[in-house]
Amino acid sequence: AETSVYPDGTGTWVAPGQRFTFQMHYTPYGKETTEKTRVGLYFYPKDKQPTIMYRSAVVANAGIEIQPNTARHEETAYITFPENATLYSVFPHAHYRGENVAVSILEPGAKEEKLILSLPKYDFNWQRGYDFAEPIKVKPGTKLITRYQYDNSKNNPANPDPTIKVTWGEQSWEEMQYTALRFRWDDETVANRKDDYQRRLEASRNMGIMDVNFDDKVAKSEVRGRMGQRILTAWDQLDANKDGYLVESELASIAQMMQRSINAAQAQQSVGQ
Repeated sequence: AETSVYPDGTGTWVAPGQRFTFQMHYTPYGKETTEKTRVGLYFYPKDKQPTIMYRSAVVANAGIEIQPNTARHEETAYITFPENATLYSVFPHAHYRGENVAVSILEPGAKEEKLILSLPKYDFNWQRGYDFAEPIKVKPGTKLITRYQYDNSKNNPANPDPTIKVTWGEQSWEEMQYTALRFRWDDETVANRKDDYQRRLEASRNMGIMDVNFDDKVAKSEVRGRMGQRILTAWDQLDANKDGYLVESELASIAQMMQRSINAAQAQQSVGQ
């Protein structure tokens, strides 16, 4: 895994009693061996503690579904920033069928997106995080949109099997649409934490998985993937106001299901796979 270098004066908050979990991935190679893992944590001196809290979040789509023998299959997902923020870096992650990645931002009221990262040829073996030369200021209501294309055809030499339908999964022969972000809330300090901002940001992920046309509501025609089937089954219960659409508050009941899948992906990305 590559090294992460934080901007001066920033740090990640570690709460008293907080637990760290690591998910390790191994490939058998025919003989018994011993693995040795080392983890280093660096703390600021008590008299020189940072004033800026470095935050992280994930744009993920655990409902991806790629049909057999299909090239250029596209999946979208977004997350919405509820308050002013500064974006420092993004880390795209897919598996062997990942073809290309584009990350853009859509500001409130804007008709066109602004491209902030383009990977025209994604390579599972050379994935990395990308730090912006100039950190990007993000306004409240801005959507950070990710678009991934996958090649599940025989023309993809890295494809484990073009004849199967591919869904979200931790194994490399399955797929992911996962983008890690590093940022800060502009008015947050160590002495004035904005945990509610973070909760609202992460809650917007549920809408961002399904809302293909970015209008902040989900129609039945937008529902797709394995999670989509669960939503359609429970549609009448989720659609509390019976208007034929689902809004963020109505999608809240599926948040735990999504979070379990995303936690697994975060653990995978943390070891550089």
